[in-house]
Amino acid sequence: MKTITRIFAMMAVMSAVIFMDACKGEKGDVGPAGVAGVAGPTGANGAVGAKGDPGTANVFYSDWITVSFTGSGTSGTAYTGVITAPKVTQDILDKGIVLSYYTIGGSVYSVNASLINSYSLIQQLSLGKITYLSNLNYNSTKFRYVIIPGGISIGAGRKAALESMSYEEVKTLYNLPD
Repeated sequence: MKTITRIFAMMAVMSAVIFMDACKGEKGDVGPAGVAGVAGPTGANGAVGAKGDPGTANVFYSDWITVSFTGSGTSGTAYTGVITAPKVTQDILDKGIVLSYYTIGGSVYSVNASLINSYSLIQQLSLGKITYLSNLNYNSTKFRYVIIPGGISIGAGRKAALESMSYEEVKTLYNLPD
């Protein structure tokens, strides 16, 4: 009887294998996509990254330069000092900003910021140079300029904000060395 049971068991297994193999056919077309499921919960925020270095990659600054002024001082802005500045390009003139500073007695002042003691000192920009005009002889005064390129045209608000900053604020903002 054990032999008959074994034979039936083997025949059942073989029948199942043959039956399953016979059911295989060609694959049909892919059915339509189902309805999208509900979105899962938002994942946790990642760790905060390290702070990067201050952005001075495109900002150019000069050393402190002693400027010689010429002129007689007999009319309005009769003294003129010129710095050769090859980085003052047409693109800077069109989209950037050039800030100039000078130092007297250990204090740093902004050119164009205001009239100090009713003396005027203004800068005029042209390709490759910065010209300073004054009614006071700033001969042998040290000047520094900072060139900030603009990726797009500088609006009056951004330019005014930068021009109104003190030297220390600009120095900190653009990580300028002394």
